[in-house]
Amino acid sequence: MIFQLKHPNSSNWQSSDADKELKYLFEYNSYTYMGENGHYSLQFRDRGHVWTTEFEVINDRVMIWGIYPFRCMDQNYGNEFCNSVNLQSVMGAFVLYKAHLTYRTSADLFDAFSSMESLARAIEYNASVMVHFWNRASEASKCR
Repeated sequence: MIFQLKHPNSSNWQSSDADKELKYLFEYNSYTYMGENGHYSLQFRDRGHVWTTEFEVINDRVMIWGIYPFRCMDQNYGNEFCNSVNLQSVMGAFVLYKAHLTYRTSADLFDAFSSMESLARAIEYNASVMVHFWNRASEASKCR
């Protein structure tokens, strides 16, 4: 795995509040994040790449969007990229959002005993996909 979060043992941290769990995971990993009331963003860095990830808490689900920093200059190339990569994706999908290629995943936090691990895995997967497809996404955006 390229990207890995530290997360507390589920027996040490249990909450039925997805917003609290997400903020706790950020703080546990010493991440500086912005936002409040279920809407957060932060920057991840891995292998020389820097991108923004946004989070939205919706009831017991956390939506996660990894957003490439480069704008997609050609919508057709961007959509072709999304379609070809989505055939390989297991836990999410690429979309073209506000002229940026974006990878969307989510975590269901319906079980207090496993929700922290589910959340960490969804964030890790999102970050790994972002890094794995970085060059192809950049080429599809026609920014190089």
